[in-house]
Amino acid sequence: MKLGKKLAAGAVAALVGTLVFGASAANADAWFEGEIRVLEGCVVEVPVEVDDDAVYELQVWQDEQLYSTTGSDPEGQSLTFYWTPGASFYAGSDHTVDFDLVGPEGLLDSTEWTMPEDVVAACGGNDGSIGEITRAECLVSIPVSTQGPGPFWIEVWDDNQLIYTSPEFDAGEHSVPWVITAAAGKGAAGVGIVLAGGEGSLLDWVDPYEFPDEVLAACSAVPNPPTPPAIVSTASSGPAAAPAAPFAAATAALALIAAALVIGGRRLMPRK
Repeated sequence: MKLGKKLAAGAVAALVGTLVFGASAANADAWFEGEIRVLEGCVVEVPVEVDDDAVYELQVWQDEQLYSTTGSDPEGQSLTFYWTPGASFYAGSDHTVDFDLVGPEGLLDSTEWTMPEDVVAACGGNDGSIGEITRAECLVSIPVSTQGPGPFWIEVWDDNQLIYTSPEFDAGEHSVPWVITAAAGKGAAGVGIVLAGGEGSLLDWVDPYEFPDEVLAACSAVPNPPTPPAIVSTASSGPAAAPAAPFAAATAALALIAAALVIGGRRLMPRK
């Protein structure tokens, strides 16, 4: 295990506690209480009970290394720490960590926790990235590359508001379409484009993705904007297939948008 390093860390914490908190914190006590759970977004919730108002710290140890540390000042007798595992945690073969609860006097309590394998697969088995985003009139094409059990999807955010969620897709190379509408113009310029997967893990994002004000104005003015075309797989090296019926219908609707963007003989957006 990591007893040597933990004892050293505890000694340092005790010394720091004595220097910072003084003798008044000599009777600080806290312990792990309740179920350690994985919440939405793959955040680990660690509940703690305390019997005073000292400041406590949660240390997360993995493979004899101090992985993460978080301090918190409790309100009342219940204290909850939140820890988000990083890529190195999922990359290891042993998904077990030691949680150490440290107070002014040093180590107060310790517990070992192993993430269930189904949660590991859902949270850490997925990876992906967003490529170079392109735009043709109001149609934005978001290329993504994903690996893992999935599912995956694209989210579009504007000023902390979710304005679009794509259909889910599997691992592979895909082009995910999004149509600019008035929903993208309610706050600051640009939107945030997020690639998510599994239990809601954020895999990659582009923020902000910006386009000219006149583009937003023209696209927002189109009544009844079309549903985005179907997600297209780009991994195949074979000949392109004919567009599916929904894609063809959406393409036709987007052509009407393009026609509407010519006002007074002047095109509001350049051709790509």
